[in-house]
Amino acid sequence: MADQLRAWVRVMRGCGRFEHPPAHYRRIRHYLCIAWPALTSWAAAGEDLRQLTADDVRAELARHQGNPLIRAAPPSFTRRAPPGAGPLQRVRPATSHR
Repeated sequence: MADQLRAWVRVMRGCGRFEHPPAHYRRIRHYLCIAWPALTSWAAAGEDLRQLTADDVRAELARHQGNPLIRAAPPSFTRRAPPGAGPLQRVRPATSHR
C-alpha cells in the first residue's frame, strides 16, 4: 500500500499522466489525515488499494457520515486507476442535511 500511496502523491504533485498544477504538500497532508483511519484499517486487514471494492469504500464513508470533511474522494484518487481497480469511481457520497 505504501508504494501505491507514493504513486498517488506523485500524481497529486503533477507527475501523472495528465498535466495539471501540482497540489501543495499541505493539501496532500490534509487528504491523508482524513483518509488515514480507513487506510490503516485496510492495511491491517491485509488489503491492497487495488483490492478495495465500492462496498469497502461505502462502508468506510458510512462510518464517517457526520464528518463534513468527508464529502468525496480527491479527484486524483480516480484519475490513474489501474485496470479493474476503480471502486471510488462508482461511489457517490451521500449529501449532508443541514
